[in-house]
Amino acid sequence: MSAYLTPEQAAEKLPRFNADFIRIQLRKGALEGFKVGGRWFTTEAAIDAMVAAGSNSQRRRKGRAA
Repeated sequence: MSAYLTPEQAAEKLPRFNADFIRIQLRKGALEGFKVGGRWFTTEAAIDAMVAAGSNSQRRRKGRAA
């Protein structure tokens, strides 16, 4: 079972992202999570999935010459 992480805890595991970025991704649905009492939570597995999905993103390559 994965432990639940707050956006601040998730940001500690992902040094290039801050807690605000994590919250935005949660709101957009790009990062799987849930809200309890107005606070967001996610899991390490969800963070790993978001990072893996982003590493294969075509969005970064748009606009670059081939």
